[in-house]
Amino acid sequence: MNHPEILLKLSCPDRVGLLSEVTGFCASRPLNLLEAHQFTDDPAGWFFTRLRLEPVGDFSGMGSLRADLATFASGLGAEWILRERTARPRVAIPVSREGHCLADLGQDCERLALLRGLRYHLEERVFVHGNRTVVFRD
Repeated sequence: MNHPEILLKLSCPDRVGLLSEVTGFCASRPLNLLEAHQFTDDPAGWFFTRLRLEPVGDFSGMGSLRADLATFASGLGAEWILRERTARPRVAIPVSREGHCLADLGQDCERLALLRGLRYHLEERVFVHGNRTVVFRD
């Protein structure tokens, strides 16, 4: 059976061997790792990862994976988001009818920054933790 790709975002207190634990969990489900990004905020002692995964072999489905991940993540004290890559998060963009002299402020730069930020959000590349934001770029 062909399953869609899966995105996993996970953040938790940092410690030695964390990336190995997370990827080992994924491999045992069985999920093939297609893309991995990780970042550690040293001052805060916080670990962030975004994994793009492909179900292979005898994959038991998203329901079972969610239940297993909830148990695994609670042992790490982790916050996590898991979704099939075909599912897109809902986004609302507030706009106004008033002019803001964007041409004077660099309209193209602002548009590009907004589009890039929106793309990163839709691709689940943005983590917010407290007053810190982590973005995994291409």
